[in-house]
Amino acid sequence: MTINISLMSCLCCIEVVKDELKKMKIEYNNVDFGTADIIKELTQKKLDVLDKRLQKYEMNLLYTEEEIEADKVCVIIIKMFNHNKKKPETSYPEYIAALMNCDFDSLDKRFIKTMGYSINQYITLTRIKRAKQMLECEGYDIDEIASILHYSDEIEFLKHFKKETGCQIRIVNLSNHNNQA
Repeated sequence: MTINISLMSCLCCIEVVKDELKKMKIEYNNVDFGTADIIKELTQKKLDVLDKRLQKYEMNLLYTEEEIEADKVCVIIIKMFNHNKKKPETSYPEYIAALMNCDFDSLDKRFIKTMGYSINQYITLTRIKRAKQMLECEGYDIDEIASILHYSDEIEFLKHFKKETGCQIRIVNLSNHNNQA
């Protein structure tokens, strides 16, 4: 039995899933990005419990082809800003469509229907979320963040961050220092 799991975009996610499966005494052959090959069929009740446990880590079980496709897009986007420090050679839509082997406009329509927002909106959300992580937890400089998140320069990044969050960078940093005190 193969189960599909959302937002498994790093090795830590794989370890979390393995750990949760072990805690629930669920035997598996393999856990990889987005899937777990389970040895025995699971009851719906057991699947529901696993789903609830994974939600603590911002993951959940996927059941439909539309959910699986949308998740693949999300993982591509997350990896663009977490793992690949090099900007794609083409535009984000072209890059994603090529990896998904389909037309971007059709893919975006299905993504909107499943997720409730467009792929470009998800890219923006992901970049801002990643910027906040890098500022608050990882201690990156603004120019490093701008480069890693594929902004042309730090001024473009600062403008975009303020537009999307309503906050200037120093306010985010100050709130983080207040939380640590």
